[in-house]
Amino acid sequence: MWIRIHRQIRIDGESMSKKLIYIFDTNVILNDPYAIFTYDNSEIIIPQTVLTELDRLKTSRSDREVKFRGREFSRILFELSAFGSLNDGIELDNDSIVRVVIFEPSNEYPETLNNKNADDRILGSAWLLKKEHPEKKVILVTNDLNMLLKAQTFEIEVIQHEYRDKGLFQRFLERLNSKRFTLIWLLIPAFLASILVALWLFQVPSPIPGQRNVLTPISDPFQSYSTQEVQLVNQLQNDPDNADLWMQLGRVQLDWADKYQLENRAAEARVKYQDALTSFQSVQEIDPTNLKAINNLGSIYYVLGNHEMALAEFRQVIGTDNSFSDAHFNIAVILWRHRDLEGAKQSFLTYLEVDPRGVRANEAKNAIDEIENNLNSGAI
Repeated sequence: MWIRIHRQIRIDGESMSKKLIYIFDTNVILNDPYAIFTYDNSEIIIPQTVLTELDRLKTSRSDREVKFRGREFSRILFELSAFGSLNDGIELDNDSIVRVVIFEPSNEYPETLNNKNADDRILGSAWLLKKEHPEKKVILVTNDLNMLLKAQTFEIEVIQHEYRDKGLFQRFLERLNSKRFTLIWLLIPAFLASILVALWLFQVPSPIPGQRNVLTPISDPFQSYSTQEVQLVNQLQNDPDNADLWMQLGRVQLDWADKYQLENRAAEARVKYQDALTSFQSVQEIDPTNLKAINNLGSIYYVLGNHEMALAEFRQVIGTDNSFSDAHFNIAVILWRHRDLEGAKQSFLTYLEVDPRGVRANEAKNAIDEIENNLNSGAI
């Protein structure tokens, strides 16, 4: 994995030792999602407003590459969150700390800044940090000229992020990555084809067996998943905007991940869950109305431990179609795990109301009985 992280910071004053605070504007992230890794020995601040703008980008009609970069940055933060709390801070190998901060204007907040404007909220975050930490150097990183000029009126230092444009081959690789292709998927078929041609030209017996003995066991139980994945990836190479193919790929990767999980191969499962996450995000990008893809996204976020994002996806599903029973059941499970017993009970009841003979109806009924027992006994 390319993310260079090793531990969560200790909340004992260590994070306060950083003398430089960099606050990132959204346009920098959309230009270079890896920008936060280029500033050493500093505190890297991502305002919550930036994450909100990236979330809105999912359903917008923006350029596909811009949407990919926004999605890639979200993936980076998601990976970082596995190492601790982003609100408290995650330390990188370059001795920098990444934090997400929520904008909360104070009574002394400048009247010229509009709280409803995203740029002003980012500026407001910089202004508040500068006021709270006068001993530190607060620097706003933006490539927006208007933001730069406005920041100067509040005596906030501004720098532009130096982004080195990629060469043709690097851009080619990035495009492949944005489609979840890898170079090896392209090279392996060509390599195998060249070997077969060479064998034919030099009259060398083929090393490929003619027919497998039906009694010979398959050495790798995951071989079928791999074969299906490669086939779908090859099809997507010629038809990258086919939501059905992305959906099939996501399902294969999700089943693959579940299989790994059952065999207690957590690290391998996590990789396949991430692959499935990207596939279903591609479905959502092409067809924002595909509720099955959104529900699958929620399920993956839940398995990976990001329950807030999981709830957001499930609620988006029922907000569009309240009869989508699986989403109600999934919401109930999350609320129950977080000890919101009343909320969980209501969601289980809604599931039974929507789909009284659903495949998980008995589970829902048993869960309701257990929740009611806990409520009656006062258990938390």
